[in-house]
Amino acid sequence: MSIIECEIELDVINDSLAEFKCGNTLHSFIQISQKENVTVIIDDGYVLGTFDCCVCAIKEIALLTARIEEADKKYGISYQRLKELSHIASSVRFFYAI
Repeated sequence: MSIIECEIELDVINDSLAEFKCGNTLHSFIQISQKENVTVIIDDGYVLGTFDCCVCAIKEIALLTARIEEADKKYGISYQRLKELSHIASSVRFFYAI
């Protein structure tokens, strides 16, 4: 068993929206609805999940960050670089589909 440290920076934008950063690994938004549900949105619209409380949402963000960092160490490619390559590949597929 190993302990992984995850530092989360949370910046409140308004009553229903906050931006979070987990080092260089993950950066996105938390949205709190009128019903007090908390939705975590990453990567330009992907919904990580809707949670009953802020603490549950932050635990899930920390867990995702730890998994991304673990995969980076194991496979040698960062999440940010993987996203860049994914966007390039989808652009090429779109070009060939035309």
